[in-house]
Amino acid sequence: MFPDIGQKGKTVLVLCIDRDNDLERKAGIKGPVIGRNENLKAAEKLALSDPADSDVNAIFKTIQVFDEIKKKSSAEIITLTGDANVGIASDRIILLQLDRILKKRKVAETIVITDGAEDEYVLPLIRSRIKDVYTQKIVVKQNNQLEGAYYLMYEFLTSILSDKKAANMFIGLPAIAILIYSIFGNAGGRLILGVIGAYLFVKGFQLEPYVNRFVHEIHLSLKVRKASFFLYIISFAFLIIGVFSGYETIKTTNTTEILLGSAYFIESSVFLFFVSAVLAGVGKMLSEKKIVFAQYITYFVLMFAGAWIMHEISAFVLAPQIGYSSLISTVLIGGAMVAISSFVEKRQALKKK
Repeated sequence: MFPDIGQKGKTVLVLCIDRDNDLERKAGIKGPVIGRNENLKAAEKLALSDPADSDVNAIFKTIQVFDEIKKKSSAEIITLTGDANVGIASDRIILLQLDRILKKRKVAETIVITDGAEDEYVLPLIRSRIKDVYTQKIVVKQNNQLEGAYYLMYEFLTSILSDKKAANMFIGLPAIAILIYSIFGNAGGRLILGVIGAYLFVKGFQLEPYVNRFVHEIHLSLKVRKASFFLYIISFAFLIIGVFSGYETIKTTNTTEILLGSAYFIESSVFLFFVSAVLAGVGKMLSEKKIVFAQYITYFVLMFAGAWIMHEISAFVLAPQIGYSSLISTVLIGGAMVAISSFVEKRQALKKK
């Protein structure tokens, strides 16, 4: 099953991962669960509370693997538990439990038994502590009579309703989408698709830290810095106006070409986006305890130069007969403004040092 493992004087660790802490939530057993007898008792207690839980099979499989390894070398069996809030919180708890265990033991290699892809997210954390890690996934076999559509749907809905996080995802969000579509019709459908697109964009490009930072800043400004929150609201309003202005311009021109449509959109809305960015920057500046004016001036100049250049590019795309002269002069002036602003910012930073 596994390669020849075990080093003299060191222990092979056989781990079972309960990332969502079913042991404590369903059986009242806190992790880590150490030792064969304790794991056997934990598996039996969990099986009595929820026979369908896949963690039961994972723990029993861990005991089976432990018994095989024990015949060849020194081994120990441990079940690590996380938290119902699966993610950073649960993984941090699992890592803390593992660190406490490794302080008291010389571990050569580790065999990790998991019941699915979710538990395997913890494997990189384990490999950061132990060099040689082997894994085995347990797939629960079901009786053919239990594979009927009614039973599977019933089990699926029951498990979702009992899990608040899953209920919010699979029932709450679709309910909101249905309500929006029923109220706003096709416009609501476009809104739903836009929200889904934004969510996939954030997830796909791993922008969650920036989104969380933005939400935290808005929440903090609402509670403490009222002026910043007001500016953020006005900034968001200008952003919406800019999008609406660009959209209306495209509608009135009736263009079907992507390039021309983009040029109309940018020419109509780019300076509204610039005002939105400036207001957001001022709000951020007011929220800071120590304001670095030179840094924000560079930011504003950069935003203005970028908006100006984008406007001129759009104008040239829409009317090529105007020539390159206006665009070239805009790029040169904008570049000079950014260079001077950056130079002043660096001089101010050197003076402070």
